[in-house]
Amino acid sequence: MKPPYSTERSKKERRSAFLNYFTGFKVIHTYKEGNSCADSLARHALLNGSAVLL
Repeated sequence: MKPPYSTERSKKERRSAFLNYFTGFKVIHTYKEGNSCADSLARHALLNGSAVLL
């Protein structure tokens, strides 16, 4: 069995293989306007040149 990061696979196949290692989660897209908390953290990091540790 080859590892999921094998260069012989397409990007989509590698992503799918990587995600198969995780269970019990769902990937969804949320627009910036719908996630003000993440937007605030990203803005803070950008303006201060550092990340916020929670």
